[in-house]
Amino acid sequence: MKLFSRDLEQSNRRLKFGFWAFFVTGALFSAYDLFVDIRADVGIVHISLQIFMSLILFAQMLFLFVNLVIVRVRIQALGQSIQLFKTKTRAVIERQFRTWQLSEAEKKVAFFILRGYDFGQIADFLEKGERTVRAQAIAIYRKTGFRSRAEFTGFFVETILMTDEDETS
Repeated sequence: MKLFSRDLEQSNRRLKFGFWAFFVTGALFSAYDLFVDIRADVGIVHISLQIFMSLILFAQMLFLFVNLVIVRVRIQALGQSIQLFKTKTRAVIERQFRTWQLSEAEKKVAFFILRGYDFGQIADFLEKGERTVRAQAIAIYRKTGFRSRAEFTGFFVETILMTDEDETS
């Protein structure tokens, strides 16, 4: 989450710098062009239209910049919501593991099972033999009362995704 926030802050600084650089460059160009037109005596209608169009352009730029900042703030809020969801989900899972009295080794294997890794991958991550991981998985299923990986994983999907509305119906 910290990396996400830092990247967003850096991106916001670059965005603001780019916006102001573009805005100042556009303003200087418009002022120079207006100055040249006034010296060339092109007429009040031309100068008025040029001023009007410049103001519309700058208003559009400002509108886009403000909306981009709003979107970035919403993205940051979503990132925080996702992090909170992950924290709460992990707490629900860990609480259930304690209820089932899984050992620390079984908890590690169970988390990998929930993430969808196969026994070979789990063995590699945990630097254990695949047979050891299979034995721990069988112990997990025995302690939890589930017969398979699908039932075990399905329990958590159902538990985590269930809402208050689902419970009342």
